[in-house]
Amino acid sequence: MTRWGLTLLEVLWALVLGLVVAGLTLRLLVATSRHLRDERAAAELQATVRGAIDYLTSELINVGWGTGRSDILDVLPGRVRFRARRGIGVACSTDPSGSVTLRRAAGYGRPPVAGRDSMAVLLEWDTTTTIDDAWLRLPVLGNAGSASCPDGDSALSVITLADPRLAGGVAVRLDAPVVSWEIIEVRSYMSGGDTWLGEQSLTGGGVVEPAFGPLDPSGFEIQVSGVGGFPVSGLTDAGTVAMTVRAITRSHGGRRVPIGTALVDSLAAMITLRNAGPGWGGP
Repeated sequence: MTRWGLTLLEVLWALVLGLVVAGLTLRLLVATSRHLRDERAAAELQATVRGAIDYLTSELINVGWGTGRSDILDVLPGRVRFRARRGIGVACSTDPSGSVTLRRAAGYGRPPVAGRDSMAVLLEWDTTTTIDDAWLRLPVLGNAGSASCPDGDSALSVITLADPRLAGGVAVRLDAPVVSWEIIEVRSYMSGGDTWLGEQSLTGGGVVEPAFGPLDPSGFEIQVSGVGGFPVSGLTDAGTVAMTVRAITRSHGGRRVPIGTALVDSLAAMITLRNAGPGWGGP
C-alpha cells in the first residue's frame, strides 16, 4: 500500500528554508526602510541649508555700502547685524510739517511700521547731476494710513519728523524713491539643546525667532570682504559677503542621536552687495 505525505526530515527542511527566506526578506525590508530614512534626512538637510542661504542672500544682497557708510553694522563669528530693507516705493507728495505720501501702485514690500522701521527719501536739487544727491533719513512715527496723491492715485501717508527739506519740488522731486528698513540681527543660538539660525528685530524690540535648523554648534559662518574678495580694513569697504551654513539631523530613525553621529550637510555662498553707492540706511 502506497503512503502519501512528507517525512519529518522534509518538513524540517521546509521550515528551515522558509525561515531563511523570511529572514532575507526582513533584512531587505529593514535595509530599504533605513535607506528611505537616510534619503528623507538628507533631503531635510538640503532643504535647511538651501533655505538658510536663500534667506540670507535675499536679506543681505540689497544692503548699501561705500562712501564711508555701510548698512552692515557688525559682523562677529556666528552673527551679523544690518539694516534690512522692508519696503521700497515712491513719494507722490511730501509735507515739511512731517509726512510722506507713498503711491500704492508703485510700492513693494510691507508698509512702514511705526517704532520699528525708518525710511529714507532721495533728495535731488539738481536733476542734471548726481553729485548733490543724498538720502534724507527719517524715523517712522505713525503707521501708514490711507491717503491720496495729488493726481488722485491711491496712496499711504506716513508720519515722520518735520523737516524743511520735505517741501515738495525743492529737494524732493515728484515720485522720488523712498526705502524703509529695520535693524535686525541674524545669529546662531541655543534652544532646547540644539543650535538654530534665528532672526531678531533690534529696532522692533522683538525676541530671537528660529528660522532654520538644527545646525552644527558652529554651523553659521559669515565674513565680509571687498568687491572681488579682497581684504578690507572696515565694514565701510565691505562689498562682498561669504557665508556657510552647516545643518545636522538630531533625530534619526525615530530616536535622538548624539551630535557626533548626526548626519551633516553644508552649503556655502558668496554674494556681491547690489547697492554700490551710499548706504540708504545711514548712521
